[in-house]
Formats: sequence, C-alpha cells, structure tokens
Amino acid sequence: MVLRIIQGKQGFVFGGPKETILAIDIKNITYKIQIKQLFQREIIITSSINNDYKDLYSVYYSLESLLMLFDGQFYSVSHVFDESNEITESWIKRTLSSRSSADFMIGKYNKLIDFAEVLNANILLKWIGIEYDLDIVNNMIQYCLSSVKMPKDMQLAFMVESFIPICELVFHKNSWKLPSVKKGESKLKKFLLEMINRYGKTIFQKELQIGINIFSQKLVNSRNRISHIKTKSKKDYIKGKENVYYLMKLSLLYRVILFEILGIEKNKYELKLDSIIQTIEQRFTKKFIS
Repeated sequence: MVLRIIQGKQGFVFGGPKETILAIDIKNITYKIQIKQLFQREIIITSSINNDYKDLYSVYYSLESLLMLFDGQFYSVSHVFDESNEITESWIKRTLSSRSSADFMIGKYNKLIDFAEVLNANILLKWIGIEYDLDIVNNMIQYCLSSVKMPKDMQLAFMVESFIPICELVFHKNSWKLPSVKKGESKLKKFLLEMINRYGKTIFQKELQIGINIFSQKLVNSRNRISHIKTKSKKDYIKGKENVYYLMKLSLLYRVILFEILGIEKNKYELKLDSIIQTIEQRFTKKFIS
C-alpha cells in the first residue's frame, strides 16, 4: 500500500534538493517513508502489507506534526494519491482546521530545524510516543497556532494552560520530582516558571529583565480571565496584539522543550532560534509592547 502526498502552493519554492529515507516498525508492520524536496515537498509512505489505510494516514499525520515542529508551520497539500488514485478533494475535506497555520506562524523565518539534518527512524518513533503521551495537548496547541476563527486572547489562554501537562511530561521523562505547590500558590505559575527558567531564557530575555515572576503572573491572569470568565479584571493581563506576540514566543518554548525530549542537540537550532526571536522583536515590540 502506498500513500503519496505533495505539499506546496503554486509559486512557492521549498528549496533543495533534499531527500530523507527511513523505515519504522509499528505493530509488526514496516512503513517506508521517503521525503523528497525541491520546488515542492513530496512524502511517500509505503506499508509492508495491505492493511487499513487509516494506519498509513496515522503515520503521515504524526510525521506532519513532527515536521511542523521543525518548520514552524503546516504546509498546504496540493495533491494526494493512494496507490494511483487521486484523493485530494476528500483528503482536504477531512483535514482538521488545526493543520492550517495562522498567518503569524507562516514564513521561512520560523523554521528552526532542517528535517534532512535530524529526521530518522528513532526520532520519528520517539515523537509518535510523545504524541501519545501528550494526548489532546498537542492538538490543542495546534489549534492555538492555527487559522481557526477563535479570538486570540482565547487561543493564548489555552496555550498557557497547556504548559501544566507539558511540564508534567518533561519531569516524568527526566525522572525529576515535580515542584511542590503550596496552599495559595498557583500551580500554573509555578510550572510556567519551571519551563521558562529551564528552556526559555533565550526566548524570554526581555521578560526576564522586567521580572519573570511578574511576567508569568501576567500569563496566569490572561488564562484566568478567559477560563474563569472574568470581566473588567483589574489584574494585569495580555492585551490586544500582544496575544499574537506571546503566542509566537510560547510556540518557540513548546518546540524547544519537545526537541529536548526528542534528544535533538541544541546546536541544530540555537542560531536559528536567536534569528527568529530577533525577527519577532522587530515585528512586534516597537508596535505593541510598551
């Protein structure tokens, strides 16, 4: 069985040539995966037996989600074939809206890692396991970074909330003891502080200068304002276009955390991370951040 997917809009050039070939085994089925990239990106997945196409689709969706972490965006699909039959129209109809990236995520500037440098069978299998552990959390974050018609303050609130299970996963994977939360303390704030201090000091340099406690409380207030349906809140929270600014920064934090869990070396992305942060600051700070 063969699934062939071509990504890329007319006039868009991916760059290359690049090619990666790998094979993974899931439930006694071998899946051969080939990614070819030049003007377009072509992904071909072949299974060793004639099984349910849903299994092939599942492998593709996991691969696509991993590539999104590298690229910073989902790419549009132009053609889809199962064997020799084109199924593009039906494929697009059933594609979740979370796999359509928001405008602020789109652009080559947002790419952290070249897939051809790191992608292998071990990384993909690790990711499939992490995806299973994350359960709904990864889907929620994809929605927060998508073009779905949802207020940006709501997307930010859900994104912030997601760092509780993310922190729990990180501590579990590293066999660390979770930080204790005393009576009256905010679990969300404490976990946000842990993740920023461990993985986000480069991303949140400006906020660290202001005071990371103040900033993390501002994120918590933004979550509380939406989840607790509070109007005319007197507490400081993220406002207006700042929501996009911090969605972008938190998306970088999420990606960096997952790279660490996947065992990807920092030297594969740290220079690019600095470049992305500079771009974000240039685009948003002067306009929206006082």
